[in-house]
Amino acid sequence: MEHGFRPDDEKWAAQLERLAHHMRTHGLPPSTSAGTDAAERRLGYWLSTQRREERLRTLLPHRREQLDQAVPGWRTHHTMWA
Repeated sequence: MEHGFRPDDEKWAAQLERLAHHMRTHGLPPSTSAGTDAAERRLGYWLSTQRREERLRTLLPHRREQLDQAVPGWRTHHTMWA
């Protein structure tokens, strides 16, 4: 695997900033539930993808570090019913 700049890094970084903003604003991860705003659902699915990549050990180390810094606790799936 090639390390360094990837063509999708800018898009990924923009999603990370949206996620960090959402967490600062709402204090909860974005929802993927039906009836949720489409932008929030997309962000929720993006976060789910990052979690899946982390579990599969395919998340790039620099992305894991950025997530850890911007959104501590991102690995944990929070539910309203827990």
